[in-house]
Amino acid sequence: NLYSYGNNELGILDNGNYSKLNEIINKKFKGNILDISSSDNFNLLLTKDNQVMLWKNTVKDPLSEPIKLFFKNRIVISAISTGKNFAIFLSKSGECFGLGNNSQGELALDGTEYRFTPEEITQLKKFNERIVQVRCGFKHVICLSTLGNAFVWGNNSYGQLGVEHKKVNEIIKINVSENKEKVKIWQICAGFRSSIL
Repeated sequence: NLYSYGNNELGILDNGNYSKLNEIINKKFKGNILDISSSDNFNLLLTKDNQVMLWKNTVKDPLSEPIKLFFKNRIVISAISTGKNFAIFLSKSGECFGLGNNSQGELALDGTEYRFTPEEITQLKKFNERIVQVRCGFKHVICLSTLGNAFVWGNNSYGQLGVEHKKVNEIIKINVSENKEKVKIWQICAGFRSSIL
């Protein structure tokens, strides 16, 4: 079952102000929820049978129930993460897909246009590494590969990417060293405007 609590100003929790969202989700997905993520007005739910469901929190357009997202080529999603008005999806085979706002390069896709359907972040392919973790901050993203390398993209106005300068939409491989030796990263975390390795 899905349970929600906290601030319900925009009907985010849907405990009676707009609809019975919890009841709808529990009726449709009880015992089948694999992963959930929520940030700003993006709420995502991943089921064990590879359904990715999205519902937004807006006063202008409150959704009564989640809508299903579709991925090309029968991609199997293993993890989801949300930032401010955007989401990153990690596939079982290690590819990343972006959806939503891209004005600060949050999706690492060409241009700054909003993406209404999930698109593969093909720029990651140049590193030839399999991604196993992904975390979204407010307007930035950090991901981790099987080789223990971290990659970052998005807004860098507070130095949250760990570099001084960055082009919009550019993915950067983070180099961490101790005593002049390369450090293998095991875990990542994206804060509001920070990254932790």
